[in-house]
Amino acid sequence: MFKRPEEILLILVGIAFLAITYFLAGWATAASLKYTLMITGGKLLWLAAFFWLWAHEKAFLCYPVLLGLFVACWCPWLDWFALRHTVAVDATSVIVLNKPWYATWTFKAVLIALPIIGGYAWEWQRRRKRKLAGKV
Repeated sequence: MFKRPEEILLILVGIAFLAITYFLAGWATAASLKYTLMITGGKLLWLAAFFWLWAHEKAFLCYPVLLGLFVACWCPWLDWFALRHTVAVDATSVIVLNKPWYATWTFKAVLIALPIIGGYAWEWQRRRKRKLAGKV
Protein backbone atom coordinates (compact mmCIF):
# COMPACT_ATOMS: atom_id res chain seq x y z
CA MET A 1 0.00 0.00 0.00
CA PHE A 2 1.16 3.54 -0.82
CA LYS A 3 3.79 2.18 -3.21
CA ARG A 4 2.41 3.69 -6.39
CA PRO A 5 2.33 7.46 -6.96
CA GLU A 6 -1.35 7.34 -7.94
CA GLU A 7 -2.21 6.00 -4.48
CA ILE A 8 -0.62 9.03 -2.86
CA LEU A 9 -2.42 11.33 -5.29
CA LEU A 10 -5.74 9.64 -4.54
CA ILE A 11 -5.12 10.06 -0.80
CA LEU A 12 -4.44 13.78 -1.32
CA VAL A 13 -7.59 14.16 -3.43
CA GLY A 14 -9.53 12.26 -0.74
CA ILE A 15 -8.24 14.60 1.98
CA ALA A 16 -9.23 17.64 -0.09
CA PHE A 17 -12.65 16.07 -0.76
CA LEU A 18 -13.12 15.42 2.96
CA ALA A 19 -12.22 19.03 3.81
CA ILE A 20 -14.68 20.33 1.20
CA THR A 21 -17.34 17.98 2.57
CA TYR A 22 -16.72 19.28 6.09
CA PHE A 23 -17.21 22.89 5.04
CA LEU A 24 -20.24 22.07 2.87
CA ALA A 25 -21.82 20.06 5.67
CA GLY A 26 -21.15 22.90 8.11
CA TRP A 27 -22.77 25.35 5.73
CA ALA A 28 -25.73 23.05 4.97
CA THR A 29 -26.46 22.33 8.63
CA ALA A 30 -25.88 25.91 9.82
CA ALA A 31 -22.73 24.77 11.63
CA SER A 32 -24.47 22.16 13.77
CA LEU A 33 -21.48 20.19 15.03
CA LYS A 34 -23.39 16.92 15.52
CA TYR A 35 -24.72 16.70 11.97
CA THR A 36 -21.56 18.14 10.40
CA LEU A 37 -19.48 15.43 12.06
CA MET A 38 -22.02 12.73 11.17
CA ILE A 39 -21.84 13.69 7.48
CA THR A 40 -18.06 14.08 7.51
CA GLY A 41 -17.57 10.81 9.41
CA GLY A 42 -19.77 9.00 6.91
CA LYS A 43 -17.72 10.46 4.06
CA LEU A 44 -14.51 9.36 5.80
CA LEU A 45 -15.78 5.78 6.00
CA TRP A 46 -16.97 6.01 2.38
CA LEU A 47 -13.56 7.27 1.25
CA ALA A 48 -11.79 4.47 3.13
CA ALA A 49 -14.03 1.85 1.51
CA PHE A 50 -13.60 3.44 -1.92
CA PHE A 51 -9.79 3.58 -1.56
CA TRP A 52 -9.61 -0.04 -0.44
CA LEU A 53 -11.81 -1.18 -3.35
CA TRP A 54 -9.85 0.98 -5.80
CA ALA A 55 -6.50 -0.37 -4.54
CA HIS A 56 -7.75 -3.93 -5.06
CA GLU A 57 -9.23 -3.01 -8.48
CA LYS A 58 -12.79 -3.82 -7.44
CA ALA A 59 -14.28 -0.29 -7.32
CA PHE A 60 -15.83 -0.53 -10.79
CA LEU A 61 -17.65 -3.75 -9.94
CA CYS A 62 -19.66 -2.15 -7.17
CA TYR A 63 -19.77 1.54 -8.10
CA PRO A 64 -23.61 1.71 -7.85
CA VAL A 65 -23.35 0.61 -4.22
CA LEU A 66 -20.68 3.27 -3.68
CA LEU A 67 -23.03 5.86 -5.19
CA GLY A 68 -25.82 4.71 -2.87
CA LEU A 69 -23.51 4.96 0.13
CA PHE A 70 -22.44 8.41 -1.06
CA VAL A 71 -26.09 9.48 -0.88
CA ALA A 72 -26.46 7.77 2.51
CA CYS A 73 -23.71 9.94 3.94
CA TRP A 74 -25.90 13.01 3.44
CA CYS A 75 -29.01 11.48 5.09
CA PRO A 76 -28.27 13.14 8.47
CA TRP A 77 -28.85 16.47 6.71
CA LEU A 78 -32.50 15.49 6.24
CA ASP A 79 -32.78 14.92 9.99
CA TRP A 80 -31.24 18.31 10.69
CA PHE A 81 -33.59 19.89 8.15
CA ALA A 82 -36.56 18.37 9.99
CA LEU A 83 -35.32 19.53 13.41
CA ARG A 84 -33.88 22.93 12.50
CA HIS A 85 -36.68 24.92 14.18
CA THR A 86 -37.16 22.57 17.13
CA VAL A 87 -35.97 23.87 20.48
CA ALA A 88 -34.70 21.23 22.91
CA VAL A 89 -35.68 21.38 26.56
CA ASP A 90 -32.31 19.94 27.49
CA ALA A 91 -29.20 19.74 25.38
CA THR A 92 -28.98 15.94 25.38
CA SER A 93 -31.90 14.78 23.25
CA VAL A 94 -34.97 15.70 21.29
CA ILE A 95 -37.83 13.27 20.67
CA VAL A 96 -39.91 14.03 17.60
CA LEU A 97 -43.01 11.90 17.21
CA ASN A 98 -44.20 13.20 13.84
CA LYS A 99 -41.29 13.45 11.45
CA PRO A 100 -41.81 15.01 8.05
CA TRP A 101 -41.93 12.61 5.11
CA TYR A 102 -38.39 13.44 4.00
CA ALA A 103 -36.89 12.50 7.39
CA THR A 104 -38.39 9.00 7.56
CA TRP A 105 -36.31 5.87 7.03
CA THR A 106 -38.59 4.81 4.18
CA PHE A 107 -37.78 7.90 2.13
CA LYS A 108 -34.08 7.61 2.97
CA ALA A 109 -34.05 3.95 1.90
CA VAL A 110 -35.68 4.86 -1.42
CA LEU A 111 -33.23 7.72 -1.86
CA ILE A 112 -30.29 5.36 -1.25
CA ALA A 113 -31.73 2.60 -3.45
CA LEU A 114 -32.29 4.84 -6.50
CA PRO A 115 -28.62 5.20 -7.52
CA ILE A 116 -27.96 1.52 -6.75
CA ILE A 117 -30.84 0.23 -8.85
CA GLY A 118 -30.23 2.83 -11.55
CA GLY A 119 -26.52 2.03 -11.77
CA TYR A 120 -27.02 -1.70 -12.06
CA ALA A 121 -29.88 -1.20 -14.57
CA TRP A 122 -27.60 0.99 -16.68
CA GLU A 123 -24.84 -1.63 -16.53
CA TRP A 124 -27.30 -4.38 -17.48
CA GLN A 125 -28.58 -2.34 -20.42
CA ARG A 126 -25.04 -1.55 -21.58
CA ARG A 127 -23.99 -5.21 -21.42
CA ARG A 128 -27.16 -6.27 -23.20
CA LYS A 129 -26.49 -3.81 -26.05
CA ARG A 130 -22.92 -5.07 -26.36
CA LYS A 131 -24.13 -8.66 -26.40
CA LEU A 132 -26.74 -7.96 -29.07
CA ALA A 133 -24.14 -6.14 -31.16
CA GLY A 134 -21.84 -9.16 -30.94
CA LYS A 135 -19.05 -7.36 -29.10
CA VAL A 136 -18.90 -9.78 -26.18
